[in-house]
Amino acid sequence: MSSTLKVFRVVLKERYKSPTLELIVPAMIAGNVMIPAFLIRGGFQPYGLVLSFIPMINVSETAAIALALRNVIFVTGEHVYQGFVSSYLTMPVSRTSFFLMALASDVVIPLFVFLAIETVYLDLAGILNPYSSSMLIIFSAGYLFSTGVIYLTTFLLKSPGASVLTSIFLLSAIFVGGGVGEFGLLISKNLNFLPLISWTNPYVIAVAETLLPSRYFGALANALTLGVLTDLILGALLYVITLLYFRRMDL
Repeated sequence: MSSTLKVFRVVLKERYKSPTLELIVPAMIAGNVMIPAFLIRGGFQPYGLVLSFIPMINVSETAAIALALRNVIFVTGEHVYQGFVSSYLTMPVSRTSFFLMALASDVVIPLFVFLAIETVYLDLAGILNPYSSSMLIIFSAGYLFSTGVIYLTTFLLKSPGASVLTSIFLLSAIFVGGGVGEFGLLISKNLNFLPLISWTNPYVIAVAETLLPSRYFGALANALTLGVLTDLILGALLYVITLLYFRRMDL
């Protein structure tokens, strides 16, 4: 156990050496300025709060994703590309243990920091309510799915540039394409097929919940729940596939 903790400390130190957290944490805190800005424009209505949590609009979310992407591709990925990971495997740690350490450092810690900052901010601002809490859950599910995609493409392509471009292309296609499809179904009031693509962009459904008449709430809530659960399941599957691939890699 002590040797495992020593390796984990080394892994953490690589990813969070100064001034990484000194830059990211203030950026996440400052990024919350978009929440009151959208609440004011929305007349403090629920849809204003939901809009303020859409990725790319919410700076805090963008910072968390950017930190995870940097960790996965330019730290863990670089070790794999250059063969440096072999030096870790000479220590008393298995490939599975090393992968889980890297996953915790690369993905879990940025998400934990984000959720801690957002929860404290929302509570102090008096807007920690079911809407804001649900948006944190939606982001967490999408974040885990997105980082799962980044992890798998990083290990498969073994090139920083190709991994970045492929990950951004795939995630953008899913997020934008799914959002357009969901918007079309919502406009036509054809909600029967909405659960099938709800995982691609749950934010569109979350916004619709705050705008459409209450008679649609049940169908939208079910689609949103299914979308979040699907993102979590897909993310877990992507991590498992990446782990199985890593265990069989020639290093």
